[in-house]
Amino acid sequence: MKKKADNSSYQADNIDIISENIQVDEIAGLIGEKLKAGNGFILYKYKGQTYYLAYAAMAQADWLVVITIPRSEVLLPLKSLRIAMLLAFVMALLLAYFLAVFIQSRIGNPIRQISAMYSRMAGSDFSAAIDENWRSRNDEVGELARGFEQINRSMSHSISELEASEKKYRIIAENMVDFVAQMDLEGNLVYISPSHDKIINWDSQKILGTSYLSYVHPEDIELIQTAYRNTVDSMTPARVLYRFCQPDGRYRWVETVANPLTDDYGKVTGIITSTRDVHRRKLAEEKMQYMSEHDTLTGLKNRQYFEMVMSNIDADNYSPSAILVCDLDGLKLINDTLGLEAGDKLLLAAAGILKESSPPEAVVARIGGDEFGILIPGHSLITAVMVYESINEAVKRYNQSNENILSISIGYAVKEDAATSMDEVFIQADEKMYRQKLLHSQSARSAIVDIMMKALEARDFVTEGHTDRLQVIAARIAEKLGLSESTINDLALFARFHDIGKVGISDTILFKEGRLTPEEYEEMKKHSEIGYKIAQASPELIHIAEWILKHHEWWNGNGYPLGLKGEDIPLECRIVGVADAYDAMHSDRPYRKALSNEEIIAELKSGSGTQFDPAIIEVLLQILAEENQI
Repeated sequence: MKKKADNSSYQADNIDIISENIQVDEIAGLIGEKLKAGNGFILYKYKGQTYYLAYAAMAQADWLVVITIPRSEVLLPLKSLRIAMLLAFVMALLLAYFLAVFIQSRIGNPIRQISAMYSRMAGSDFSAAIDENWRSRNDEVGELARGFEQINRSMSHSISELEASEKKYRIIAENMVDFVAQMDLEGNLVYISPSHDKIINWDSQKILGTSYLSYVHPEDIELIQTAYRNTVDSMTPARVLYRFCQPDGRYRWVETVANPLTDDYGKVTGIITSTRDVHRRKLAEEKMQYMSEHDTLTGLKNRQYFEMVMSNIDADNYSPSAILVCDLDGLKLINDTLGLEAGDKLLLAAAGILKESSPPEAVVARIGGDEFGILIPGHSLITAVMVYESINEAVKRYNQSNENILSISIGYAVKEDAATSMDEVFIQADEKMYRQKLLHSQSARSAIVDIMMKALEARDFVTEGHTDRLQVIAARIAEKLGLSESTINDLALFARFHDIGKVGISDTILFKEGRLTPEEYEEMKKHSEIGYKIAQASPELIHIAEWILKHHEWWNGNGYPLGLKGEDIPLECRIVGVADAYDAMHSDRPYRKALSNEEIIAELKSGSGTQFDPAIIEVLLQILAEENQI
């Protein structure tokens, strides 16, 4: 045994001898240092008595087994005591070992497994299970094991339900008609549901963190700000309709319901919104609103809107206020002869003139088929006269450069005081318009007829002198028959205008090369009735209107449109029918070349008694023989 230099302790073999001056509380710290050696002995003195202390570490359970024995018992007698001590020591070590194994088995392993399960639970792994033997125990370990397993099962079930719920709501969020967005109190986007990409076409991930207002139409920003501010201040939802910008720069109408987003303490931390695409609905509503106020053809206001403004003027006692009532002359004649397309063209021209001739604050409306109204709130008679004159000047300019004749009859009146209603003013203006229309009517219709004839001459083969030759041939036949000079004059007029109805037939039919289809032929046959309507509208032609209607009737009753036969057909129609056929065969037409004299004579004789009056054919053949054409 060797003595240490500091005279505080001695060491012999693996036994540490501690100075008698050591304190008991120092022993624990010394043992902690000795644990590194695994096991050993310590000799110490406590309250005047010396003790042996034996220690051994159980690494599996992090346990330290300690046995202390008074030195007096160990040294009595020395040999036997030493043997006994060694035996006791061995027994103590064995006891400590088995005790450690027992504790490890009964307590350490279950606790370690429970600890491992806790670690896996912290990592969201709930698949681990505790040994059945430990769960079935009736002690504290069993109770702890069963408790942890119950917690494990509950959390596993909750996580499964949460995952299922998350999946369900993710599917809903991705496929819902609306898109959900969350923004902070500064208006920056924090979250956008995937359905946003389908509705607005933005890449939602690229616009996260940006201001929501940067995608709102400038005119709607204040509306959005007010709605969201009210939501935050009042803690109530807000609904707002506005325009949202798409990546291509176009705006789309959307409707948003905004709700405040709060934390656990009820403090508003942001706004969550549900937004729906209402672009088609909004456009449909705007279209319906437009249609409820406008005329679909001209784009002017309609009668309903016009009357509403009149009522508002009365309600507000807004005087003076002027009214002009305008009527398009000859529209029915245009529609009946040239077709609705030509009539619509004339209506559009009239609408444009009225709109351009009126002040910006005026309400210009189509209040009937061929009738227009102009309301000028806050304006006197001077303005009404100026608009009247401006319209007339515009009509003159139009007629100078356009084929169709345009004539507008106008009447005007002014509301001077509250005692006079706008309905009364309208009646005054309408009466003035009607009086002017009576003056314009006949001249307008005659002018339209002249225009139509010029149009026919410009479109049809009559430019080749057909009507001139027809008048000569018809007059020769009439002279041979001994008809009066007045009849011959009417016959010449009839010969000129008999085909005026062709202005209402399309060029594709008039100038078609080859034979007409049955459908095209039926369309061509309508020119007789169209011509009849035109003639009835003209004082100069009204007395030959019936002839124009019947000039395609056949002697045998197979003609059109009435199917007359024989002498039921007016003589003038029979004369013009023969003269027209002769000149047609003698001239080039779009569908064939002119026939020879021999072919013409043969055709005339062939049609005698069927298409043509035999007596008229004989007269024409006499005339041709006299002129050496036979």
